[in-house]
Amino acid sequence: MLCQHGVCYDGINNFTCSCINGYTGSRCETNIDECTSIPCQLGVCYDGIDNFTCSCLNGYTGSRCETNIDECTSTPCPHGVCLDGINNFTCSCINGYTGSRCETNINECASNPCQYGTCTDGVDGYTCSCKAGFNCVYCGSEINECASSPCQNGATCVDVFNGYICQCFEGDSEKNCEIG
Repeated sequence: MLCQHGVCYDGINNFTCSCINGYTGSRCETNIDECTSIPCQLGVCYDGIDNFTCSCLNGYTGSRCETNIDECTSTPCPHGVCLDGINNFTCSCINGYTGSRCETNINECASNPCQYGTCTDGVDGYTCSCKAGFNCVYCGSEINECASSPCQNGATCVDVFNGYICQCFEGDSEKNCEIG
C-alpha cells in the first residue's frame, strides 16, 4: 500500500497521496498530533485521529478545560459569602457565625456576660434578663431604689438589695414615712 491513510493517484513514473483528515506525510503515514497546539488549557491532551480529547485538572471543565468550576453554586455557606477558588471555596461568615462553612452560631453567652441574670443567645448578640434588684445591659448594676426619693417628710432613704428603708422621724409611719 503506497498511501497508508489516503487515496493514491497514479502518475507517470510516480504517484501522489491525498491524505484523509488527521494524517500527513508523502505516504500519509504520520498521524497529525492535534495536541501540539496545546488545546487543553488546564488539562491533559490525548491525541486521536483528526481530533483530541482533554482530561481536565480538578476544578476545571469544558471541552478544552477552559472553565473554572464554581464550587459556590451549591450554596455551601448558609450564613456567609462563598468565595470560589480552584477546586475549592472559602466562606466569609457574617457576624455571629463561625465554622468552615459558617454553619455554627457563635454562643455569645459562653463568656457569661450577664452577671446577675439569665443570658439568651441570639445571632451576633445576646440579651440579659436581670434578677430582681439588678439592671443595665449586663445585669451588673444594683438598682438604687432611693434614686426616686421615695421617703417623704424629710426622711432618709437607705438603699438595700432589691429595696430600700426609710428612716422616719418620730411620729412618722408607713413604709415611706408619709403619715406624720
